[in-house]
Amino acid sequence: MKNKINVMVVHPTESRNIIVKLDAEATPTDILARLIADDFLNDLDCYGGYQLFDKDACATIKCSQTMASSGVKCGSLIKIIPFSAIREG
Repeated sequence: MKNKINVMVVHPTESRNIIVKLDAEATPTDILARLIADDFLNDLDCYGGYQLFDKDACATIKCSQTMASSGVKCGSLIKIIPFSAIREG
């Protein structure tokens, strides 16, 4: 059985959160695809893509990293940051 973790994901532009049960081996690409399919996020093209940020660890989760390898723990708060906001900032 794969290791699962629950995290809270913060929407990038709206004041809403969702608790998501993730496979610890999931990558940001896997997670974003799921959130788009579940209509929590707009398509990646809307903002030029997204980046995940573990607020508890104050660390960006790289595209190639799994949740486990990036140190995301059960109960972590994950912010979704549109690439357009990164370029502007």
